[in-house]
Amino acid sequence: MVRLSLLFTISFLSVCPLVFSQKEANVWYFGANAGVDFKDGEPIAVSNGKTNTYEGCATYSTREGRLLFYTDGISVWDSTHKMMPNGNNLKGSSSCTQTVIIIPKPFSYNSFLIFTVDKVAGKEGLTYSEVNMSYNYGKGDVLFWTKNKKLLTPVCEKITAVKHSNGYDYWIMAHKFNSDSLFAYRVTGYGVSLLPVISKTGVKISGLYSNTLGYMKFSPDGRKLAYVNYSLDTSAIADFSTSTGKVTNIWTFHNIKAYGLEYSAKSNYLYVSEFYTRKIYQYNIKVASKVAFLASKTTIDSNYANDLGALQLGPNGKIYISVSGSAYLQAIHAPDSFGVLTRPEKNSVYLGGKTCILGLPNFNQSIFNKKIIFVTHNCLNDSTRFTISNTNDLDSVHWYFGDPASGNKNQSKKIFDVSYVYTKTGNYTVSMFYFYKGAVGYASHRFYVRNPKPSIGKDTSFCNAFTLTLSPQKDYTEYTWSDNSANKTLVVNKKGNYTLRIMDSAGCLSADTVRIKNPFVIAAFTISDTLSCLRNNHFKLKGLSKIDDDQWKKSNWDFGDGTKLSDSVAQKEYAQTGQFKIKLVVISQTDCKDSIEKSIKILPSPTAAFT
Repeated sequence: MVRLSLLFTISFLSVCPLVFSQKEANVWYFGANAGVDFKDGEPIAVSNGKTNTYEGCATYSTREGRLLFYTDGISVWDSTHKMMPNGNNLKGSSSCTQTVIIIPKPFSYNSFLIFTVDKVAGKEGLTYSEVNMSYNYGKGDVLFWTKNKKLLTPVCEKITAVKHSNGYDYWIMAHKFNSDSLFAYRVTGYGVSLLPVISKTGVKISGLYSNTLGYMKFSPDGRKLAYVNYSLDTSAIADFSTSTGKVTNIWTFHNIKAYGLEYSAKSNYLYVSEFYTRKIYQYNIKVASKVAFLASKTTIDSNYANDLGALQLGPNGKIYISVSGSAYLQAIHAPDSFGVLTRPEKNSVYLGGKTCILGLPNFNQSIFNKKIIFVTHNCLNDSTRFTISNTNDLDSVHWYFGDPASGNKNQSKKIFDVSYVYTKTGNYTVSMFYFYKGAVGYASHRFYVRNPKPSIGKDTSFCNAFTLTLSPQKDYTEYTWSDNSANKTLVVNKKGNYTLRIMDSAGCLSADTVRIKNPFVIAAFTISDTLSCLRNNHFKLKGLSKIDDDQWKKSNWDFGDGTKLSDSVAQKEYAQTGQFKIKLVVISQTDCKDSIEKSIKILPSPTAAFT
């Protein structure tokens, strides 16, 4: 059965487009020569970039996370940080909110399109240029015959992109200045359509050029479009159809000098940064009404050291924040949570001595619509549970739990309520093929099946009275002792069985029991007499010792004249007169001891005589 499933998968992959690694957003270059690389999951500073831009920029990597090229909207640098042939004088601007974005040309492994917008509704408007990675020894070349092709002018400082519902094509969205119109251009394998889909929003952006400032983005699942208007103090969110390119159901809301915005990876929440107030707000975009949307507004963080710039989702599902002049990226660690559970962190990622300004790289938002496997309750002999980061548009899935010895149980085709019981601890890799709209994707996650059994010590014994503190060697989330106390430690002074039940941070339950014995030894013996004459003296001794919670091991006699004996009973004859102390030491199997002494006296024997 496993072999048949594998053959099916191979045959399916041969006819379906792949969307496997999705690490195209792994490398970022931005600000004053700042950069980070997500190759190990979390961002690590890199400082070899040429980007020195006040605002907009874009980078693009391979699906495996290797840098291809990057741009500030004016110049294009290759993976060796050299300017590409014809890679200068693009029509973007270093002082434009979202001056540039890069998307791969559909059905072309080596071609990419760079879209730029001019600053403050400038005359250059929306243009695009093509990069072919086959040229320049595989490092890329901006094709001069498709460079700076103009599409629309004038436009606002906003541009974003998302995949078409067919899984191949893309939509490029721009906002025409001095209008309330959004222009969606479809990008196919043939190029950029010159017949855009135009949507009226009812929110006219005109007047001051500063009204053009502020970010616009699609949600990762492509179902929402939102943008902010810096000077107008008016933001908007709307529904978007990835099939038709139409924008509908526009809701406007108020922000003060809003600049950046971003969605959570699961497309549940929208985040907006306000430039001067230095506040970040969260909105729930899954609610059914505008009233509920406005009521969901929650302050996530505030009091940043300087003006707030861009918000950008990372490939690890966290949102990163640019603060002007900061040597760090700020972070929202759990953006799909609510309120304080989002865990905002100031000065989260050190940039190695480089600094942010306002912008962060602009990406095609579909890059972040990848399926991430979340593993919870990864406990031994219990149901380890698996969930998918988002199930939007999924047609089917095929799981492999990384435990082939279990045969057919190692697979599942469930989308929801997926679980598996692991019977051995260790590292496992769960993997999943997911199928949607003619495409197939792949995700995997490596994790450890844990057995958090708490060790509170070995079974032990204590002689006579004792006091002992029991405590596990590690920390856990919850503790419950056999007396129902909930502290980490338990002080005991009686024999018995003591059990600690714990729950760890993964929700795993386990227990450990220690048996404490308390042997109690009382030495005692009888002696046939305590006073005797030397002649024919003979003492009989018998042990009467008591041992509780243990067994007798031996009794040692010391007769006080240098002779000793090990037995429970004894007989003794002395060779000289005097007073002697007889000592009995009783030892149990666990080497508990007690002793007792008694004195005897030997008198000289009389000698009868007469004359």
